[in-house]
Amino acid sequence: MQRNPFNPRHAPAPAYAPASAPALAAPGSRPLGHWIGSDPALRQLARQVDDLVALQRTLAQASGGAPIVVLGLADTVLSIQVPGPAWASRLRQSEPSLLAALAGGGFQVTRLRIRPIRRSAGPAAPAAAPKPTVPAAALGALASLHAGVEPSPLREALARMITRHGQAGGRSQAGDHGPSRDSAPSGPGGARFRR
Repeated sequence: MQRNPFNPRHAPAPAYAPASAPALAAPGSRPLGHWIGSDPALRQLARQVDDLVALQRTLAQASGGAPIVVLGLADTVLSIQVPGPAWASRLRQSEPSLLAALAGGGFQVTRLRIRPIRRSAGPAAPAAAPKPTVPAAALGALASLHAGVEPSPLREALARMITRHGQAGGRSQAGDHGPSRDSAPSGPGGARFRR
């Protein structure tokens, strides 16, 4: 991350010192703040963490509280993670205003890399239960209705329904009490439908 001397967050970091030493410190041990303050690499790391936290806070305010997690900043490209593709799409649409808010906060970010968290595919949905077959008595009632209707689209639809459900249930076996061949629906021109 490039340092901006005009941003107070980018001023040289003071040596980290805890408000008070822990009461149960081991003999010869030193507080963590001492180690961070004395090692230049740890100081740099602490500044980067502070900057990323500030970036996240600024983004959360600019996005109206979107669930954003800042992953890192490299070459003015800020990588963030969101809970899913819907949030990613929403933030991509508002990327110009987010970049403006970051620039207003003193951050040099030219682009956002938005990564949605991919949900693992859960267990497969259970197979749908097979549809129950239409009882023979219902098919007989439909055939009677069909016989009493004048030639029309309704009559044709009833004929298709009787044929389809009669075949699906295997009703052509002996002992089936469905519509007999004599009462089978007829199609246009008086042709009998096969079941």
